[in-house]
Amino acid sequence: MRPATGRTARNRLLAAAQGRWDRRLRDEDRQAWDDAEKESGRRAQRLAREFGPGSSDTLDERERHGVALHKLGRFAEAEAEFGAVAQSRAAPLGADNALTLRAADWHGASLRALGRYAEAEAVLRDVWRGRSRQFGASHQHTLADGLQHALLLWQLGRLTEAESEFGELAQTWIAEYGPGDPQAQWVRISHVAILMELGRITDAERISRELVDEVAADSQADEHRAAHARCRYAEALRELGRTAEAEALYEAVVRSLTEIAGPRDRGTLTARAGRALVVCEPGRPAEAEAELAEILTVFAAERGDGHLDTLSVRTLRAWVLRQLGRGAEAEAEFRAAVAGFGIMLGEGHYRTMHGHAWLGAALADLGRLDEAAAELPPAVAELTQLLGADHPRVLSHRARLAALRRDRGEREQAAADCEAALRSSVRILGEEHPVTRELRATYAALGSE
Repeated sequence: MRPATGRTARNRLLAAAQGRWDRRLRDEDRQAWDDAEKESGRRAQRLAREFGPGSSDTLDERERHGVALHKLGRFAEAEAEFGAVAQSRAAPLGADNALTLRAADWHGASLRALGRYAEAEAVLRDVWRGRSRQFGASHQHTLADGLQHALLLWQLGRLTEAESEFGELAQTWIAEYGPGDPQAQWVRISHVAILMELGRITDAERISRELVDEVAADSQADEHRAAHARCRYAEALRELGRTAEAEALYEAVVRSLTEIAGPRDRGTLTARAGRALVVCEPGRPAEAEAELAEILTVFAAERGDGHLDTLSVRTLRAWVLRQLGRGAEAEAEFRAAVAGFGIMLGEGHYRTMHGHAWLGAALADLGRLDEAAAELPPAVAELTQLLGADHPRVLSHRARLAALRRDRGEREQAAADCEAALRSSVRILGEEHPVTRELRATYAALGSE
């Protein structure tokens, strides 16, 4: 596998992302925040001279200065301001004081924007606990902080913890505010995504179907939220191999989100990427590749080559390029994605490991079996540890690992691995799922040799 990439590369990607943040601010917004930053910075300095750096007026003004810096995308400066304000307030007022928690909340947001996810998780966990003690576990402020913490756990790859928090948050929100509460539904939409990542496809399909039915029955439902619920349901249907239903639903979602949010909205582009994967399955890979190439161009231009959305779509395009037999292009895309995930999330993150597994499969397609053996087996072993041997995507990787071992002459090991994976796939995904068919074909080929 590739060695961990240095912090310099990570900093370059984050700097590029900050540049795109600058360009996304409308001219009038930028001018307003520029003015606010300069004014609050000067006022904070004057107040510090007159009343001292720890006075409440000085700290309030420094917090306002931090907000302006954050809005301008100057996250490193904002992080320093918010961290200092939170620390200064905690001493006299206490860690659970409302003002301390507000500054700490902003501090966590700036750390997250800088890609310092582990530090952000620790800060936002303390904010969540503090708000719970201050307002109670079911207060909306507390639940909102819990949601931000759960999202960070997801980003860090701590999926089991994230799923548990999302599940608890969803139950609390529903109990306090009802299943039709907008935020409760957004939490459940995120919960479905986590279940998908954990391979709990049946649970994801059930919850997303319930959400779609609830939204359909509500004449006042927000169309944007409804479209995202349908998108999650389509994703679950796709993973279950129900491609015709998934394609029809994705088509409706793309039309809806294009009208509501525009063609370049993240949700619209994500739905288009899901649709591309669906149309690839019935034998339309060229159509899927063209769509993914267009989406990749937009994400790279607006979010940067190192953004997780860009890396995800790059991985999907590489997978489709494999189906088209364009192995060299697939290898290049997989390598770029693996490098990016390694920089942003770490070499041990499950998304980086998926990239290594797919890269190994692409190398095997090109006949470079020794290189493939350096990528695929260690990645499958790590993913088995992280996600479990019966995770649907791990089963798919196990099919490719069996094929690699067959090609390297390790027939007995390949047959044993493939048979075990096939039994699991039939039990979990069903006889007609694409992964089951792939495993069955590999097993049949081993038996005929």
